[in-house]
Amino acid sequence: MNLNGQVQTGTHRLIGPRAVHRALDQVLVGQDEAKRQLSVVISRHFAAPATGALTWPAQHCLLHGPSGCGKTTAMRAIARHLHVPVLIEDATRLVSTGYQGRHVSEMVESLYLQCRDERGIVSRGILFLDEIDKLATNEGHISTTGAQQELLTLLDGQVMCLRMTGADKEVREVRVDTSQFLVIGGGAFAGLEQITSHRMGSHFGFGPGRADDGDSRPTSEDFIEYGMMLELVGRFRQVIGMEPLAGATLVKLAWQACRPIIHFARLFGVEVRFTQPAIDALVGKAALRGLGARGLEQAVNEATGPTLAKIEQLSTGGIGQIVIGEGVVLGGSPPRYVRRPARKTMVDDDLYLTE
Repeated sequence: MNLNGQVQTGTHRLIGPRAVHRALDQVLVGQDEAKRQLSVVISRHFAAPATGALTWPAQHCLLHGPSGCGKTTAMRAIARHLHVPVLIEDATRLVSTGYQGRHVSEMVESLYLQCRDERGIVSRGILFLDEIDKLATNEGHISTTGAQQELLTLLDGQVMCLRMTGADKEVREVRVDTSQFLVIGGGAFAGLEQITSHRMGSHFGFGPGRADDGDSRPTSEDFIEYGMMLELVGRFRQVIGMEPLAGATLVKLAWQACRPIIHFARLFGVEVRFTQPAIDALVGKAALRGLGARGLEQAVNEATGPTLAKIEQLSTGGIGQIVIGEGVVLGGSPPRYVRRPARKTMVDDDLYLTE
């Protein structure tokens, strides 16, 4: 085992849960339970090829949580820090056969090409379907219902026959074993909590020993009522929830969102400093927008954008520090500019001139 918790076994690489957890720790603040569950799911997926005759089906999972809580960020971290094939697709582009848009076969082809090395060996990979909740419908609309049905073949791990064009421009039929791919469906599922709360209220106090008494986590039935097909929900073997960002987590993320601004200004010899009241104001604006980390980034850019637009002029004009206070974030107040200390030039032993 190397220092990253990865083991080379034959032609396959085992990735331990701790390695996955460390990768997620690089980008996610909090979300401990979600990170723990994702670590096991992803580790099991990449361990499967190294088990010889023993195999098990891919643990496809639904990853739900409010916008900006880190679902897509987590998948990007897995790809970047663990160097595994991860294809991130927007489920809203997915259509059924005969409609214009993105088809499941095209997604499979893209992931297949990511997983295939120069020797033609296909490794395991991950398909992250972002905004899968947008495929839900309570009206049986043919486009979203058909798109959900298209996913069943992939989730069943069947062999798909794809027509691909090679480097020699020849079109060949390629058989792709989709059991090599783990599918993670991500979405905010806005309104799902009301469905769950209604179910819990309806059953509260009835039936001895109910397994979900006091458990606010959504069930398969909740997702079906939301508008997901019974057959589709049943193929996701695990549901992982991510918490809304709040409190100390948002404060820590606010400081992280300010770091790129600080580093950018330093390239021009200027220090940008955020006061604690400014950070608190940024957190407040983000909380009102309900966009999590994205809302924080928007608030930071809005507060610093006008100043950064003239960073060169400020630097050449002698400004060495810019202080962003609460008034800048809330609007109506300019930043505080601090000039660099004046440099002194020695003319003789007793006289200094200020430049």
